[in-house]
Amino acid sequence: MSTMCNQNDSSLQASTNFFIWLLQISRQARGLSVKEAAQLAGMETADWQAMEAGRLPELNQLRPIADTLGLKVDQLAVLDRVRRKA
Repeated sequence: MSTMCNQNDSSLQASTNFFIWLLQISRQARGLSVKEAAQLAGMETADWQAMEAGRLPELNQLRPIADTLGLKVDQLAVLDRVRRKA
């Protein structure tokens, strides 16, 4: 049982790290500050910062986030589902 929990914890951490990396690298590639990205996505700067620190966005935030970052919403939705199941 302990091994299974450790694997789930590892999967969650890996998914979280990848999600954070994707947000940051996509934002930076578009030349956006955290404040600018948050504004474009209709979010508070603090909410974007929390997301880049590992907080899950609300499902209704995925499309504006994807649009802001030039990503397909499916890319974020898949990562979001993986993270919620882990």
